Amino acid sequence: MLKHVNTNTLIGGLLVVVAFFFLNAVGVTANILMKQFYPGSLIFYSSLFGMLICSPWFLAGHFAEYRAPHQVLLFLRAMFSALAFYLFFIAIQYIPYIEGVLIMNTTPILIPIITFFWMGFKIALRVWLYIILGFIGVVIVLNPTSPELNVGVLWGVAGAVNSSLSIVALGILMKEIQPRIVLFYLFLYSLIVFFPVMLYRGDYMRLADLPYLIILSVAMIAAQLSFLYAYRYVVPAKVAPLNFSGVLFGCCSGLILFQNSPTWHFVVGGSIVVLSLLLTLTHNYSNSSAG
Repeated sequence: MLKHVNTNTLIGGLLVVVAFFFLNAVGVTANILMKQFYPGSLIFYSSLFGMLICSPWFLAGHFAEYRAPHQVLLFLRAMFSALAFYLFFIAIQYIPYIEGVLIMNTTPILIPIITFFWMGFKIALRVWLYIILGFIGVVIVLNPTSPELNVGVLWGVAGAVNSSLSIVALGILMKEIQPRIVLFYLFLYSLIVFFPVMLYRGDYMRLADLPYLIILSVAMIAAQLSFLYAYRYVVPAKVAPLNFSGVLFGCCSGLILFQNSPTWHFVVGGSIVVLSLLLTLTHNYSNSSAG
């Protein structure tokens, strides 16, 4: 069946899965660091070290390249991405890590809707079916039986909305702007916005924190680059169900690192998510742009 898959779709889809692997590494590392740092301070430090690590790459470009078009969209995309991480980091202070990851990965439901209204992108019926199938798997794993709504859930939903907006904005930017430029402005605007937050909280780095902050930053860079190059091959809505790979990585981290016992909800829901991923990887979608 894979021989019928469009090559660009396959490459883009695999890069999206790699991106979510590193996003999970970001979440796990941040969960450890939040014993010491406020979530906004983590955004600042990850952006600072990200800028330093990537500085040789950034400096290799010509100055004129950084006078790129779509400056407003570059700023908005940076804020959507930074706020998505910020809200996710807050959410997992109130709810278990696995639940936070699952809520954040409801983005496949939001991305097609956003692209439909923002870009006029028409979604094939079977893509909607794969999205719904994956979302059913997430709901089963979550098993939302409690009548009370935890505030962490609200933070997580807000994070998912910002994550979806970031992904769609990135899909637009990658049509005209090089990955280096997009990543530079992500770090730059995040540094500017979250520097006052770090100062206000007084979250000054200790030497013992340095290895974890470097790991956080490297994982952030790897995730961002994977997304940047993925959306040069395929539009976000076309591989939206692959965002559920983040659910699988998050659940595995919870089981292995946080000693969460597997339940039938995890087994059944996770299996449905895997099915959604396989269907996405082995089918090429028809798509068209409105107007």
